[in-house]
Amino acid sequence: MKSKTITYLLAIIISAPTIAADVLEPQTRSAVNFDLSLPLHMMAPKPIVIERLRGGSIIDPGVISNDSDAPFFDDPALQSALGQLPGPVKQSDFFALDNISGVSPPDPTGDVGPNHYVAMTNLSFAVLNKSGTLLYGPAANNTVWSGFGGACENENSGDPIVLYDQISDRWLLSQFTSAGPQYYNCVAISQTSDPTGAYYRWAILNNNGPGNGNQDLFPDYPKYGIWSDAFYISTRDFSGGSYEGVGAYALNRADLVSGNPSPGIIYFYVPRGTSPWQVGDGLLPADLDGMTLPPNGSPQYFVGTMDDGAGYSAAEDALTFWEFHADFNNISNSSFTRTAIISMTDIDTQFPCVSGRNCIPQLGTTNGIDIQSYRQRPLHRLAYRNFGSHESLVTNQSVEASAGMAGIRWWEIRDLDTTPTLFQEGTFGPGATDGIHRWMGSIAQDGDGNMGLAYSASSANMNPAIRFTGRLVSDSLGVMDRTEGSIIEGTGSQTGSQRWGDYTSTNIDPLDDCTFWHVNEYLNANGGDWQIRVGSFKFDECGDPGFYLNATTSSQAICVSETANYALTVGPVGGFNDSVTLSANGTPGAATSSFTVNPIPSLPGNTTLTIGNTAGLSTGNYAISVLGTAAGVSNQSIDLSLNVFAMPPEVVTLDSPTNNAVAVDLQPSLNWTGTNALNYTVEVASDSNFNNIVFSDVLSSNTVAPTNSLASNTTYYWRVKSANSCGESTYSSVYVFTTMPAPGDCPLIVSTAKTAYANDFDGDVSDWGSSSLNGSNSWDISNNQSVSGANSFYAADIGTTSDTVLISPQITLPLLDELQNNLTLQFWNKQTMESNGAECWDGGMIEISTDSGNNFTQISNDKLLTDPYDGPYTSGLLSGADAWCGDPQAWLNSVIDLTDWAGMNVVFRFRITTDGSVAREGWYLDDFKVQSCEYPDLIFEDGFEAQL
Repeated sequence: MKSKTITYLLAIIISAPTIAADVLEPQTRSAVNFDLSLPLHMMAPKPIVIERLRGGSIIDPGVISNDSDAPFFDDPALQSALGQLPGPVKQSDFFALDNISGVSPPDPTGDVGPNHYVAMTNLSFAVLNKSGTLLYGPAANNTVWSGFGGACENENSGDPIVLYDQISDRWLLSQFTSAGPQYYNCVAISQTSDPTGAYYRWAILNNNGPGNGNQDLFPDYPKYGIWSDAFYISTRDFSGGSYEGVGAYALNRADLVSGNPSPGIIYFYVPRGTSPWQVGDGLLPADLDGMTLPPNGSPQYFVGTMDDGAGYSAAEDALTFWEFHADFNNISNSSFTRTAIISMTDIDTQFPCVSGRNCIPQLGTTNGIDIQSYRQRPLHRLAYRNFGSHESLVTNQSVEASAGMAGIRWWEIRDLDTTPTLFQEGTFGPGATDGIHRWMGSIAQDGDGNMGLAYSASSANMNPAIRFTGRLVSDSLGVMDRTEGSIIEGTGSQTGSQRWGDYTSTNIDPLDDCTFWHVNEYLNANGGDWQIRVGSFKFDECGDPGFYLNATTSSQAICVSETANYALTVGPVGGFNDSVTLSANGTPGAATSSFTVNPIPSLPGNTTLTIGNTAGLSTGNYAISVLGTAAGVSNQSIDLSLNVFAMPPEVVTLDSPTNNAVAVDLQPSLNWTGTNALNYTVEVASDSNFNNIVFSDVLSSNTVAPTNSLASNTTYYWRVKSANSCGESTYSSVYVFTTMPAPGDCPLIVSTAKTAYANDFDGDVSDWGSSSLNGSNSWDISNNQSVSGANSFYAADIGTTSDTVLISPQITLPLLDELQNNLTLQFWNKQTMESNGAECWDGGMIEISTDSGNNFTQISNDKLLTDPYDGPYTSGLLSGADAWCGDPQAWLNSVIDLTDWAGMNVVFRFRITTDGSVAREGWYLDDFKVQSCEYPDLIFEDGFEAQL
C-alpha cells in the first residue's frame, strides 16, 4: 500500500510468473476411518456439550496483527457512494438457526441445492427447504458423524463448510477436530441428492508436520472448493500454537462420490518460512459455479492476498495466484505452484480498531465487533465460472475503505491458465458518504456474469444488518453501481463478544443459475445471541427471456372434504412480460382444480390454485403439477403435494427415554411412535402437572432434543400429542426420567447430600481471613456480583505485582466408606484475569493445607472435576504453575475431588497472583460448600435382609 515506489524494482522481479522459492513435494494423506452412515433423518440430534468438553475452542490462532495501523492513504479503487441503477431484487429470506451452541463467532456457511438449503455454523446446523421450512435440526455438527467414532464424532470443534456439488448432485459437509494430539478434516458426502439421507464419511489425518518432533498439524480455517477432478481444501496448519504454513489438499472426486473407503488424497505443504507474504493468513481454493466445467486438464486455482503495510514483509499490494495440478495415477507428477503475483491498486487492510477486535461500532453499545480485515486472506468463496469465451474468478476481502470506515475490496481475475490478469477490481465503501460500515462480504457471479455481493452492515446509529448489492456484466468496470437491498435489518447489537463471523457464503441456485443465496448473522435483541438468516436475490435481467413459477408453500394438508389453496407467483426472467397460461395436472380422483387468475396477463403476477371437491378422496399424499406455458419461451412447471387425512391421529407411544429412566443425558434425544400425524407437540416439565414447562416444540419428525441443557440430577416429565388437519390426539402417557448427576451431585433416589461445611458469604464470614504474600491485598466481601444472595468474596486483578490469599477456616472432612463417598469441594467463581492465549499473565489457584494452615500445596488439575485450570502462568511469581484466568469468563461451578483428604482436618486457600502491568476486574468467589453423598444401608433399610 505505502511502499510501492520504494520497492518498484523488487516488485517487478517478484511479479514475474515464477514458482515459489522452494519446489514443493507432493505428499499423500490417509483417510484413517470411513463408513456409510444411517440416513441423517434417522439420527437423533446430538446435543451441544458444555464448552470445556467440546474438544477445542472456537479459535482464530495467531497474533492479531492490527495494532500498528498506519495513517490511512486514499484508496484509488474506492466507490464512495451507493449505486443508483436498479439492483438485484430480494426473492426470499428466512430464519435458519440461532446460537444453540453458545459460542462466538458463528462462521455462517451454507449452500443451496435444487430443493434444499443447508446452513452450518459453529457448532450446529440445519436442513431446510427453499421456503425456509425446517426439515432437520438444529443439531450439533458432529451429529453428521454419529456412530462414526473417534474425534469426528466425539468432538464438535467448528470451522464448518457446506457445499452443494452440482456436478454429481451431492452435498459436502465438513468441520475439523482440534483437541489433538491428532487432528482431522472430517468430510461427509451425501450418498444421494437428499441432504437428510445417508452420508459417506471420512476422517482425514493431517499428520507429519514440520518441527516439534514432526507432531501432527492442526488444520485451522479449512476452506473447500468443488472442481471437476477433485474436492480441494486449503488449511492454515499449526504446530503446537505456532502457525507454520498452509496445507493444500486434493481429494479424488470419483472416489468420494462413489464412497471409496481409501480415496486418493494429494497434499502439499507451503511453509511460511522467511516469506510469510506468500501464503499470508491462508489461501482460498476455487469453487465451481454453473454446469460448464473447467477445460480438460485445467489445474485448480488458489488465491491469496497481501498488503505491503500489513507486517508480513510483502513488497507490494497484490494477489498471489497458485495452480494445483493433481495426478492421482502418478502422484509424483502433481504440483502446487505459485504461478503469478497479480498487482492491485493500493489497499489498506489495517483497520483503526478501538482496541483488539473492537472495530465496527453498533447502535446502543460501546462494544465493537471484529472486522478481520487485518488477516491477509480473501473471504470464502473464490467463485469460478467458465463462460466459454473466458474463465473468471471473483472474491473479496474486508478493508479500511476510507479513513476509519470499513468497506469491501473485490476482484475479478481472468486469463487464468495463461497470464492471470486482474480484469477489474473495486472497493465498495459507501460508508464514506453514509457512515455505514460494510464488511464480511461474499461474492459470486450468475450465469450471465452479473455479480452479487452480500455482506454485514453496521454503524453507531444502526444494529448489524445483512445487505446486498451487485453489478450487471454490462456495467462500468470496477463499480457496484446498483442499488443496495436488505435481507434483514437487525434489531439488536452484540454485547457479549467482539468476535463476528470469520467468513460467510454467497452461492448460486443450480436450478436457474441466476438466484444468489446468502447466509449471514444478525441479532434481534441487544445483548442477545446471534441469529442466522438466509436470503436470496436476483437480477431480473438474468437468463434467457422466460418466466419462473414459485409457490409460497408447496405442500398443503387438509381433512377430507376441505379445500386446499396454493399461493403461486409467476415471475419474469430476462425481461419477459407476456401472458402465461397455467394448468394443473394430477388432481386426485374427483377433485377439481381452479385458478383465481388464469392466464396471468403480465409479470410478475400472482394467483391461487384451489383444489376442491375432495369429499371422496382416500387418506394419502398426492402429487400435483402446475404447468405454465407462454408463446416463444420454454414451459415451466412446479410440483405441489396434497396430504389428505380422514380422521384425527392416534395417541402417541413414547419410546425413549423409557419411563423411570435414570442417568439420562442433559440434552436427551426424545423419541416416540405415532401414525396418521402431520405434526407433534412435545413438552418437558419439571412437575407432573406440566405447570413449569422447560422445553416444548412443534415438529413434523418423531425425535427431538432440547435446545438447552436440562439441569443435572433432576427429575423431569415428558409427553407428546399429535395433530393433523382433522384434529389432534390427546396427550400420550406421561413418562418420567432423571438426568445424570454432574460431578459433585449426589444421585437422586439412591443418596442424599451431607454437608460438612458451607458458607454463601451473605452472613457471618468471621472465620475466613486474607493476607498478602507480596504486594497489595484486595480480598474483601463485595456486593457487585454474586450467584446467590447479595455478596461474594472478591479480589481485584491489579496492575502491579502481587500475591494474595483468601483462607478458609479449618474443616473436618468425613471418613468415607461404602455408605458415604463422593467427597467434594464446590464453589462458584467468576474470572476476569489477564490471559495470554492458552496461558495466564495473571491468575488464581486453590491450595490445601493439612497442618492447620502452616503449609499449603496446590490442588492439582486432576482433582478438578469441572473447570480445570486454563493454563500455566506465563511469567511472574509463580511462572509455570497452573492457574485459572479468563478475559472474561462467566460464572463457573468448580467441583474438586477431596477423596485423598477424607478424614483429615484441612484448610483451603484461594490465591491470586498478578504481574506488573495490565489490570482486569478480578476474581469473584461464592457459595463455598464441602459435601459428601450418603447412601442408605440397603440390606436392612426395610427391616429384612436382602436375598442376594
